[in-house]
Amino acid sequence: MAGSFKDKAKLFLNDIINDYPQIYIISKIEILGFNSSEKDQKILEEFISESLIYNLAGDIISICISLWKMHKIKLPDAIIASTALANNFILITRNSKDFDKLENLKILNPYEII
Repeated sequence: MAGSFKDKAKLFLNDIINDYPQIYIISKIEILGFNSSEKDQKILEEFISESLIYNLAGDIISICISLWKMHKIKLPDAIIASTALANNFILITRNSKDFDKLENLKILNPYEII
């Protein structure tokens, strides 16, 4: 099936999610903004409620402004990237090309894990 995770990627992501899920405020908005079935919406809301949500504050805002000005990337991407950079996180995303301009950002595309 195209676009599905390999077994190694599933194990990797399960370890992360089972440890303590951490997401950005923008990701919360994006996740809950999808039109999903009632069942899927409930699962997503439960995942969000059990996650640590990183909000816009302090260093994240400063880094975000700098990224947005310097690289002219979309504001939501700048917020996500600045949150990862401010907290020294690895950004897990399928849209790695949206962040290619950001040389100090560590990115992992789970679909590329073999």
